[in-house]
Amino acid sequence: MRGNVARTLAALAGVALLLAGCLDSKAVLTVNPDGSATLEHTLYLKKQPDDKELTPEQMKANVEKGVAQLGEGVAVASVAAAAPREGWRGYKITYSVADITKLKIGYLPPIGMGKQDEDDLMRFEFKAGAVHQLTIVRPPIKAGEEKEEGKDDLDAEMAAAFEGAVLEFHLAVKGTIVTTNADHVNAAKTGILLFREDLGGLVKDKAALATVKAMSKIKDAAVLAEKLKDATVQKYVQMQSQPSVVVTFK
Repeated sequence: MRGNVARTLAALAGVALLLAGCLDSKAVLTVNPDGSATLEHTLYLKKQPDDKELTPEQMKANVEKGVAQLGEGVAVASVAAAAPREGWRGYKITYSVADITKLKIGYLPPIGMGKQDEDDLMRFEFKAGAVHQLTIVRPPIKAGEEKEEGKDDLDAEMAAAFEGAVLEFHLAVKGTIVTTNADHVNAAKTGILLFREDLGGLVKDKAALATVKAMSKIKDAAVLAEKLKDATVQKYVQMQSQPSVVVTFK
């Protein structure tokens, strides 16, 4: 577990921030009682000078280039324009998932540019019954892995580029959660938050950014799990601390 969480924290506190600062991503994976699912990805891209805006039809063609890597039976159902947002262009991308156990996905679904890193993908196990059981499995731990250090200080212009950038991934069920070991469950007991990071807020808070970067070097899983509960961290980062998350629902 430590390796999985640490990889994520190291990336988000470093180089990956530079790549993700221009987007705002919210993915909601809804699992049905028969083991099928729907993935709704609301994606906003910050407008840039001389930026050529893609129509929903063009974005769909772009997304379809990367859909095969999500697994067998996953298809792009539709792409539509998201609600208007000044300074951003938005898309609502909907995928159909025939079998949740065939899905493999990271916190940021692919949008046709580059491949997913197999080391950072979630996988799923599902058992149907009177009470259905869904398990979200983290990728295997790799020992001796190191990540490039991120820049400690960001100038005002760079920090402004991250303004409004958030990365989040939710899991919902068609029904009501009976039991779960998840850290973040919604009040209605219909879903859990697997990951959320306020990138824009984090890069402006030097103390919090330093704390998150330091967490990527912690080797003790129990210590790391406690650090994830720290108010300074949770202000910007919420994620599951378990190696796997189990949700039963009916």
